[in-house]
Parts: sequence; C-alpha cells; structure tokens
Amino acid sequence: MANLIIYSASAGSGKTYTLVKEFLIRALQGNLKTNGNSTWSPYSFSHILCVTFTRKATAEMKERITRALYRLAINAPQADYLDELCEKLALPTSEVCIRARQCLEVILYNYSALSVFTIDSFIQKVFDSLVWELNLKPEQRETTNASALLAEAVQYLLEHLSTTNESSKAVYEWCEMHTHNALVQSGSWHIEKKLVSRGYQLFSDQYVLPINGEREAQFSLATFQSMQAQLLTEKRGLVDEIEKGWAQIMATLEQEGIEIYALKQGSSQRNGLVAMHTLIDKMHAEDGQPLKVSATILTWRASTEAWTKKGQDDLIPTLTTQILPKYQKLYKLILRYNTVILALRKLPELGLLNELRSALDTVEREKGMLLLADLAYILHGIAGDNDASFIYERMGMWYQSLFIDEFQDTSRLHWELLKPFINNAIAEGGTGLLVGDVKQAIYRWRGGDWELLAHRIVEENNGWQKELRPLDTNYRSTKEVVTFNNVLLETLREEIKHKYIEGFSTLCKEADIADIQERIDK
Repeated sequence: MANLIIYSASAGSGKTYTLVKEFLIRALQGNLKTNGNSTWSPYSFSHILCVTFTRKATAEMKERITRALYRLAINAPQADYLDELCEKLALPTSEVCIRARQCLEVILYNYSALSVFTIDSFIQKVFDSLVWELNLKPEQRETTNASALLAEAVQYLLEHLSTTNESSKAVYEWCEMHTHNALVQSGSWHIEKKLVSRGYQLFSDQYVLPINGEREAQFSLATFQSMQAQLLTEKRGLVDEIEKGWAQIMATLEQEGIEIYALKQGSSQRNGLVAMHTLIDKMHAEDGQPLKVSATILTWRASTEAWTKKGQDDLIPTLTTQILPKYQKLYKLILRYNTVILALRKLPELGLLNELRSALDTVEREKGMLLLADLAYILHGIAGDNDASFIYERMGMWYQSLFIDEFQDTSRLHWELLKPFINNAIAEGGTGLLVGDVKQAIYRWRGGDWELLAHRIVEENNGWQKELRPLDTNYRSTKEVVTFNNVLLETLREEIKHKYIEGFSTLCKEADIADIQERIDK
C-alpha cells in the first residue's frame, strides 16, 4: 500500500475537494492503537499537518474542513463526502455523523490544534521551538526587511577591509580590482548596490543546501579567482578564434572573387558581412562589453537568400557551401564570447558571498535581529542532522499525516526541511500527500522547483511506496475551453519541439503530453 500519494492536479479538477476528503478520512478513521486494536479519537485531526503557500489558501482550507464537518454532523441532505467516507471507512452513516460532530466540537474548542499553515509560518513555528538549540537570544526580533540588513552587512564588509593577513588581503584586492573595473565600465566606483542585489543569493537553494564545508569551498573567494582566470583564458581564446574566423571568410571571398560591397545592401549596416565586421571592431574597441547582435546578422546567418541582388543567383551555391558555414560558426563564437563576458561581470559579487554571509551574521547578532529569510537557512543546518522526532519533542506535538498543497511551488530547500516530517510519519504507519499542478508553477522567483513534482520525488530512492494519482477531469470550465486548451498545448509543444529546442525529447517525453491535457466532466 502506498504511503506517499502524489496528486497531479489540473485547474478545476477538484484539488481542494480531494485534500479535504483525504483530511476527513484520516480525521475520522481509527488510528490510535490500544492493546493492538485500532480505536478512534476526536483528537485525531491534531496529528494531521497541512502546508500550503498563502494565508488565503490556509483560511480557505480551514473553512472548507469545518464546513464539511458541520454538514456531516447534522447529516445535511446531499452532504459532501458522506458516501465516500462511509465506503472508505466501512462505517454506517450514523457513525460517520457522530464522529464528525465530536471532531468538530473538539476543533471549535481547540482551534489552534487544527494544523493548517503556510510554509513560512510552519518553518517559523519549528524555529521558535528550537531557539535554545540554535544558541539564539530569546529577545532576538524577526524582520522581513532583507534589503536594509543586507545594506548594513555590505557597509560592514567594506568598512572592515584590511590587509593584515593573506585572506583579508585577498578580499581587499578583489574589491579593489572590481571597484576599478566598475569605474571604467560605468563611470561609478560604487559597488554597494550590486553587492546588496547579489546578497539575496544567500537565501537561495544553491547557497543554502550544500553542507557547511562544501558551501565554504564552493563559494570561497579562491574558487571564484580560479574561475575568473579560466574565463579570462577562455575570452582570449575566443577573441583569437573570432579573428581567425573572420580572416577565413575574407580569404574565401577573395579566392572566389566576391566583393563584400557588391552584395545586397552594399556598404550599409544592412549588409550582414559589413555588420559582422563592425561587431568585431567593437569587440576590440569596447573590451569587456557584450556584443549586440543585429537583426541583419540573425537574418544572414539563417540562409544566403538575403545575401544577393537580382542577377547574382550564380553566387548562391558558393556562398551557401563556402561562406555561410563559416559565418554561422562566427555567430556561435560571438554568442560564447557574450556568455563569458556576462559571467565575468557576475563574479565580483559572487566572490564575496561567504564574506557577505559572515558580515550579515555579525550585523544580525549586533542588532538583535533575524531575517525571516534566514530561518530556513538556519534550520537546514540543524534539521539535516536530526530526525523529525527530535523536532517534535521540542515542539510538543507530532504528526502522523502530512499534506503539502501547491507542491509545484515548493523549493528544494523547503522540501529538504519537510522531508524528515514525512519520513517520520511514514515510519510510524502514516502517510504523506503531495498535491500540485506543474502548469501553475509561479514561484520560480523565490526558488520554487516544479521538477520536484514532475519527476524528482518519484525518482528519489528513499524506500517510500509512491503512488501517482492524476486529477485530470475539469469540473470548472466548459467543453469548448478545455478542448481549446488541449489543442493549443499540443500545438505549442510540437512548435517548440521542431523549431526551438534541440534534443527536445530529453526535456519532454512523448508520453508527457497526457499529463497536461484535461478531460471534460460529462
């Protein structure tokens, strides 16, 4: 029997209905064992944890649960879930109604025991129970003003630059070099805003998830100094290749007796060869700046039809076989050059992440404040080494079932924090339940990883018995809307597959289209 159920839902497919139904099943079934026998308690609901992403969704979930229990308690005509609960629990209608009434009474007298939280409020609840283990001051205040604290951390970092030892000197020289580069490139030596902007990376999965030793090595200044040296070597190599590529084009044109200005658009920038030559000149004149590829170059690299005037059709075979491949190679080299330039621009701030993290810790400690964005970062350090039973002991409660709504917006960090709770529930005979729709993933900006729901959870080798349950029937929209969406998604998929993404099969399997199409409720 599955102990981790994954609902892949679509819009209007009854996601909230299904969540409430699963909650009621577990709240009303016997799950407390006495002398080997399973008995029911009206407090069973308090061992179910529901996690979602917004306060509005939390309020809706609580309201739906209490309303469903009320309708069941009074045995209202056509009460939602009644038939399904009787069948699933193997109980008569009267018993289901009695249990619903008793459960509702306990909820109304102990409303705080109804554990429906946003992901952030649950993390804060766990955090508050571990203050002593984290060596934090009880009076430490929590704040959401990350930009203000990051600005103070940047100021602290810059004010405390020194050359007293080798490591401090390396940081000082790194800042000095990139301040000079900023002055040359933009006319301003101020780097504070860039450091603050990059400081938000401290709360990302990429920075938080590696364990401390790995993080220190991965984001150390020495690592980025080595990376910079490699990129500069790559840049010099690309410049040489671009120059050689252009020289080969010119030599071939001369060998074939073709004049650049004799081609279509003459000596103007609408001539793709003239535009390419201008771009290469800018590469030398504006060293360190990305090259802006014009629409003319994009058109000329596609085919030679745009190259010739009337009466020059005899040149097309030579241009197509001798010149166009070299032109396309040159275009790809310029794209690689731009990638290297943009990577070099990001290194100054990234190279100071560990130092900025240390400065932020100091500022938080001195001001007696703690960023809410830091809670997950701190908890990951302690929860990663302990199972959920340790945390439950500090919280004074335990959960036998754990539901996560809107799972497509869960970040890898949040999943790593919630995984011990699911593992504990499964180990004690409970269940985990994940519900989401990858098409509705909107939290990428805060680390949401839709691939967790799409395939990563299923692929994880953790000994759980997993079951996928698609909710693909649309109860909300009309037949015309659903049919239009299905046709549109199929068309877009084929368009992307054939025109835009090479190796598309590695990103989307042929069978995956069934996961994004919906059926109609008849």
